[in-house]
Amino acid sequence: MKKSIRTILLLVSLCAVLIFAVTGCSGTVDVQASTHGLVNTTVDTLPENYKTILELKSEGYQSLSLKDFNAAVSAKIDGDSDFLSTFSEFMSSLVVLDSEEEDTNETLKVEDDVYEFIYETLNYSISEILLSQISEPVFFSRYLEKHTDKYTSGVNEDEVFYGFSFYSFYFVEYRVIDEAALSVQERDNLLHKYQNALQNAINGMDKEQLLGDGIKDELQKIADYLAITLSTDVFVFENAEICSIELSYINDVGEYVSDNEYSCQ
Repeated sequence: MKKSIRTILLLVSLCAVLIFAVTGCSGTVDVQASTHGLVNTTVDTLPENYKTILELKSEGYQSLSLKDFNAAVSAKIDGDSDFLSTFSEFMSSLVVLDSEEEDTNETLKVEDDVYEFIYETLNYSISEILLSQISEPVFFSRYLEKHTDKYTSGVNEDEVFYGFSFYSFYFVEYRVIDEAALSVQERDNLLHKYQNALQNAINGMDKEQLLGDGIKDELQKIADYLAITLSTDVFVFENAEICSIELSYINDVGEYVSDNEYSCQ
């Protein structure tokens, strides 16, 4: 990406949306005050301001054109000054219903389809709308990871450790050529395909490959290849970048090693 990802994330954060809890420009949110007593909740028992967000999850929304869905999202943003901060608060508190994560007053356990709608579908659309408004390229970013050499502490079998862990953060820009010709589900599926294909490439590599000096270049070639092969007539991936290689492992003499490389500014 030619422009600084740090700049993009800062600008988007100042718009009070994306990735985790941001309210206005404060950078904090009182989740407990809003979600207290709502652990293991259902849609029916959500606070009214959260239900308002889920009005966008109408029956058959996946089949709507991206143009129509994003127009509905944009209308919500324009019509409710609290929409973005409420959305960010809602997203930061979500946990899937069957998650093993410990219940707290700061979590909302919801059904998988609600989680996916908020954290993926609606998040993607809000990102597209806001980044377009500030004339920045729309992008998709995720972490890739692989863990091997699993072991337990010997005291608590549920406490799992790994002798080798690999992480890599990447992003890829994308352009929707014709929003009217692409459904919400098709957009979501294309982003999932990109992530799954890149993660599968990691899954197919052994520890020696992931430790190799050329791993970043190899992943970059795969990311570029996927950007070309997964693009369609109405949706284009471009300018993929592998931003980090993060390694932690126990070497042959039993020493813990951490080796990180970052390239995106």
